Amino acid sequence: ASFGAGTVWDPPGAPGLSHFVSRVIDRGTATRTAAAIADALDDRGVSLAFTVNRLALSCACTCLVDDLDAVLAIVADVLRDPAFPEAEVEVRRAEIVTMIRQDDDNPAVLAAEGLMTLLYGDAHPFGWRPRGTVESLARLGRHDLQAFHAARLRPGCLSVAVVGDVSPDRAVSAVESVLGRWQ
Repeated sequence: ASFGAGTVWDPPGAPGLSHFVSRVIDRGTATRTAAAIADALDDRGVSLAFTVNRLALSCACTCLVDDLDAVLAIVADVLRDPAFPEAEVEVRRAEIVTMIRQDDDNPAVLAAEGLMTLLYGDAHPFGWRPRGTVESLARLGRHDLQAFHAARLRPGCLSVAVVGDVSPDRAVSAVESVLGRWQ
């Protein structure tokens, strides 16, 4: 699943917001705790990963075809109804601050980010640091993550690909069963 919700969609003054969302989105939903999500996926040997780049926020999941419906139900819950629990927001914020500080010590990252700033300037999201800055993260709260989710992680911004030992009709049916009524 991929949404048009990459760093280009970070609002002015909030660089790193999409990255922050990608780090917290799977930490609980309205109906499942982070532990319940992890246990349900681990019991099936499922991997779930969220990534963000300049253009997209994506979720990749690997599972057995026999688990497709159950796993899609969990993934759909995470995509539609993340809770962004305050405690998880703070844990992930601290992790991202550590990542930013590590980036500050990495010449390759500094060169790449510096080049993007030179090419695009400070006024364009491509010129901003994808993870944001320590200062921008300090200004972001749970409500910002919720607002970004509501604005960008919605059906009109979603593309889904299913690959593997599953027929196209079965894949479409499985996805429609868990995401078809999402508005």
